[in-house]
Amino acid sequence: MLVATALGCATRTVSPRTAEPGTPHGEAVAPGAPASSDPEPANVEFPAPASADERAIRDLAHAAESCPFDPTRGFTGECDAVERWETEIELFANGRNDGALVTLLEHGSDRERVLAAGKLAAEGAAFLDNAHLAERIVAVAERERSEAVGADLGHAIASIDLRATGLEPRLLALLEKRSNRAVAVSLLEELAVHDAPTPAIEGAIAAAIGDPRGDVRQAAVLGLSTSPEGIACPAWARALGDSEIAVGLAAAHLVATTGQCPALVDPALSFVGAGQRKGLFRESVVASTLAELCVGRSVSRAQRGLAASLAEGFAAPELPTGLREEALRAALACDPDERKFVKRFLSDSDEWVRRMAKDLLKQSSAKSHGRKRRTHTE
Repeated sequence: MLVATALGCATRTVSPRTAEPGTPHGEAVAPGAPASSDPEPANVEFPAPASADERAIRDLAHAAESCPFDPTRGFTGECDAVERWETEIELFANGRNDGALVTLLEHGSDRERVLAAGKLAAEGAAFLDNAHLAERIVAVAERERSEAVGADLGHAIASIDLRATGLEPRLLALLEKRSNRAVAVSLLEELAVHDAPTPAIEGAIAAAIGDPRGDVRQAAVLGLSTSPEGIACPAWARALGDSEIAVGLAAAHLVATTGQCPALVDPALSFVGAGQRKGLFRESVVASTLAELCVGRSVSRAQRGLAASLAEGFAAPELPTGLREEALRAALACDPDERKFVKRFLSDSDEWVRRMAKDLLKQSSAKSHGRKRRTHTE
């Protein structure tokens, strides 16, 4: 999938031990901003550790308080305390201490809560179908302001079994409000991957195509990758005309790779052509999209010809190496006669482009030889 870029926002982190009155524990409050209208948790202090494991987890997390940290991106740079947390396996295996992580998520500082959310997303298991634990995590997400916490928090929530926990209405509300950008992006991208979404969930994902933030719209496009055409195609058609190039490219790539929405092949090619003329593309995914259009689905000769022509344009010497390599592959995938075009790059100044040209021509020759042998023996 495509990776959405994070938006920065300067905030002041409130320590869990010096939280301001009326401010939900561990949230970031911008200077001069009004206090949250959300109710303050009944207990803003950590409850007593329930086990030696929970004490060990808190100590590990608290050790990371001095590590370099950005309020919107999380930990920055290397830090021994974070490394120890990430490499700890026994304490978190098979959801063994999910409850302790949820408590840390509810009461910890931003740094501690980033660690807790990451472990729940990567190794949590018990909370997935445990209604009590899952509801507590969703409750944190409903008031979460930190985008650094929100990214992994969204990933964790996306894996919750909505049928077992009965939390679909709460997740629908999160999808509709999208108040925390990072939570919204993670949920939109991942929710449909973990569970067969209901029509209501799919509708909420599609509605996010109208969000004012480009990365949220891109996440909505990606989140419809497994949706039926009746929901996905109108959303992708809208995305192909989006002002953000990444949103349209996500839609074009899914049209190419899912085999859905045949009526969108021409608009996808037009989108790529318009972006190429404006010099907007630098990533190799645009060329791989052209290749997938030609290989992964049934397209007309005219569509193949246009895709091959566009691929040629992405092999220009001033473009990045990765894009040029994929452009050669796309040209040959869309039109075998492009061998002549690819041969020009056997003496290219870029070693990696030369290698790609050589490998592609070798593969093409082998395929051609195989076709001739089958024709001769039939």
